[in-house]
Amino acid sequence: MDLFVTNIGNNFLYNNNGDGSFTKVSEGIVVSDGGNSYASCWADFDRDGYLDLFVANSGGQDNALYLNRGDGSFAKITTGYLVNDARNASGCGWADYDNDGDSDIFVAYEDGPNILYQNNGNENHWLNITCMGTASNRSAIGAKVRAKALIGGKPVWQLREISGQTGFGSQNSLNVEFGFGDADIIDSLVVVWPSGLIQVWEDIQANQFLTLTEGSDAIPVELTLFTAHVNGHDVMLEWITESERNNYGFDIQRTSEQAWERIGFVQGHGTSATRHVYSYKDSDVALGSYRYRLRQIDTDGRSRYSQELEVQIGPVREFSLSQNYPNPFNSATTIFYELAEDKHVTLIVYNACGQQVARLVDEQKKGGRHFVSWDAAEHPSGLYFVRFIAGEYSETIKMMLLR
Repeated sequence: MDLFVTNIGNNFLYNNNGDGSFTKVSEGIVVSDGGNSYASCWADFDRDGYLDLFVANSGGQDNALYLNRGDGSFAKITTGYLVNDARNASGCGWADYDNDGDSDIFVAYEDGPNILYQNNGNENHWLNITCMGTASNRSAIGAKVRAKALIGGKPVWQLREISGQTGFGSQNSLNVEFGFGDADIIDSLVVVWPSGLIQVWEDIQANQFLTLTEGSDAIPVELTLFTAHVNGHDVMLEWITESERNNYGFDIQRTSEQAWERIGFVQGHGTSATRHVYSYKDSDVALGSYRYRLRQIDTDGRSRYSQELEVQIGPVREFSLSQNYPNPFNSATTIFYELAEDKHVTLIVYNACGQQVARLVDEQKKGGRHFVSWDAAEHPSGLYFVRFIAGEYSETIKMMLLR
C-alpha cells in the first residue's frame, strides 16, 4: 500500500518500496496542486484497472479529481460539477450506491448541503465483492483482496484493503470494487483474511456482484508427499499439497526421546486448488536419531498430524546416491548423495540418448551427506540419468522431467 497525505499547501504522495521504506513522489499534478486539502479517497471510477484519487478541498478551492494514467502519472479532471464546487468540503467516500457496477461519490460540506454524485459509467468491466468474515470479524476489516486480469494485453495485479476509515472524516464502502478495462475474465482472485487464511478463486466472470465467505468454497488439504533429507548436521523437510482447505499452516515438530517439541512454523495457502511445495530446514542438529512430523492447522484451530519420519544424524558409513526430489519434476530438482570418506566426486546428467547435458559436480568432497540442484528449465521433457562416481564407487538413477 502506498500513502497519500493531505496538507494545507502541497499534498504528499509516497511510493511504497516494498521493504519497509517509502520514496516521496516529487513531480506531478497530485503533489504540486497545493491548497487547503482535508479528505481524500481512492477508487477506480472509470474502471480501467487503476486507482483514481479524489481530494476534498476548502477555503475557496475547488475539489480535485485526478485520473490515474496507469504509468505512475495523473491527469486532473477540470470539467463537471464535482470539481467545480469551491465550498468547504471536509469528507468524502466512494460507493456503488445504485448497484450499476461503478463507484459513485458522496462529499460532505461544512457550509451547505452534502452532495451525492452519481457516476454515469462506461463500458469497462468490473467486479463488486462483499467479504464476510467467519473466523475473522464479520465485516472483514483488515482483509486484503488481490485481483489479476489481462488488461490491454498485459497482466495487471490490483490490491484493495478493507479499512474502517479511508481518509480524514471519510469512509469508502466496505465492498471491494475493481475495474478491469477490456478484461471480461478475472484470472485470479486472492483474499488474505485477518485470521491468516488465504483463499484463491480462478476464472471469475466480470460484471457481477460476489459474496465471498471466509472458509467457504473449500477443498480438503491433500498432503501427498512428506520427505526428510540429511546434509551434514542439517535436516531438510519437504512436503507437497495437491489442494488445501482452510489451511492456516504447519507446525514442524521433532522428538529424540518421548516428548514432541515445536521447532518451527510454515504458513499455509488457505484454500487453493493448486499444488504447493513447502520446505523447512532444521539446522545444526546434534548427532543422534530423530523423528519429525507435521501438525497441519486449520483457521478454526482444528489440526491433524502427518506420518512420522525418522532420520539419523551421524557418520556416513557407505557411498550412496539417493533418488532426486521431486521426481517427476517440471523445472528444478535436488540430487542427494553420501560419501563414506573424502573422495573426488563426479555427478553427470545424461539424456535418454546417452548425451551429457550437465556436469553438476567434478571436485574433491569431504565425507558426509551432500546435495546439489539441477535447473532443467532449458531442457525438454523426458527421461534423464544421473551418474554418480566417487573413487571406485559408481551408481546411476533415473529422473523424469515433465512439463
